[in-house]
Amino acid sequence: MIQKYKKGKWEVSQKFDIFGIHVSTASLDQSPIVIRQLIDANNTSYVCSVNVHVLVTAVRDHRFQRIINGADWSFPDGIPLVWYARHCLGLIQTERIAGINLMEKCFDELRAVKHFFYGATDSILESIVSIARKKYPDLNIAGYFSPPFRPLTFKERQKVITLINGISPDIIWVSLGAPKQETWIWEMRNEIKRGVMIGVGAAFDYFVGNINRPPTWVRRSGFEWLCRLYQEPARLSIRYFVTNSLFILFLIKELAFSRRSQTKQRLTR
Repeated sequence: MIQKYKKGKWEVSQKFDIFGIHVSTASLDQSPIVIRQLIDANNTSYVCSVNVHVLVTAVRDHRFQRIINGADWSFPDGIPLVWYARHCLGLIQTERIAGINLMEKCFDELRAVKHFFYGATDSILESIVSIARKKYPDLNIAGYFSPPFRPLTFKERQKVITLINGISPDIIWVSLGAPKQETWIWEMRNEIKRGVMIGVGAAFDYFVGNINRPPTWVRRSGFEWLCRLYQEPARLSIRYFVTNSLFILFLIKELAFSRRSQTKQRLTR
């Protein structure tokens, strides 16, 4: 399914559905425009990153699927999704937007808006502030918060809500990993008074250099996940085995269904 991606008064390229999940075809260069328009709406909105892990999780978890499909904008952070859009749907303008690239693009082009960071440890957040202020001297960093590695208590949750609403940031960068970050965003969407909440996965670690990114040609080839697996085998081996296998299975079913539908349409003409 291909259609215009339109929410409120703004429109960005197109969106496509893959396994029932909505993904935009907007480019990295267009992304600051999208975020700026969401900020200017002066309400609460959220943006999701969709990769193979998110996609497979959403297919298997209908609540998570509602969260992803309820986003004001979603972007493809995975080469397999880009390949599907380009080669199966003919959307040749589709490109991958990695969370770290989106974050740095907005740092560069949306420096005056208030940026807030949620996730990671205090030391990582302090490094983000230090590095960002050197690289983007006039970047408006409004604050940050490092949550504990457990569910927040009611008092802690209220503290976070009060902190964020008191600062009233334009962009809230959330780095908790999927599906935790999307769930947090969903639960906070009616508590945070304004701002664009953006889930960016491991972008905080990438930005401070805790995770090394492979060369551009590796990222474009679709095998960046192998480099991540090499760096974090204990955490990622089972996840990649399960999600990659299920993605291939779902894709085969999707293509088979599409082919049967096309054949049926030709026969009924």
